Amino acid sequence: DALTEEDKWKLHLGGLVRVAYLQQNAFDPNDAYCSLEKQHLLLDCLRRLDQIVHSRIEDGLLFHQVQERPLAADLLALLREEETTMKERIDVFLEGLRDALSKMEVAFE
Repeated sequence: DALTEEDKWKLHLGGLVRVAYLQQNAFDPNDAYCSLEKQHLLLDCLRRLDQIVHSRIEDGLLFHQVQERPLAADLLALLREEETTMKERIDVFLEGLRDALSKMEVAFE
């Protein structure tokens, strides 16, 4: 528990990158192959996710509050999306996350 809230988030984000971006499922037709465009969408999603969470942690949100969100499951669901609908689904996911985190009470200011 000597890690700061931001450091805890960075470690968790690394795990999310591993699961959502680096791993592929050869048995899933939408995940067996990943075009450059889909890779770009995924990386941009992870970048925006980091910005949203990092901003809320700076505002005083605790990491365990962020961890209550099923981020890994949500990202894996996005991976199963067709590339044509992925950008729209990412935007919906990130906006929902932003709303949920903004409603959480911060521990300190």
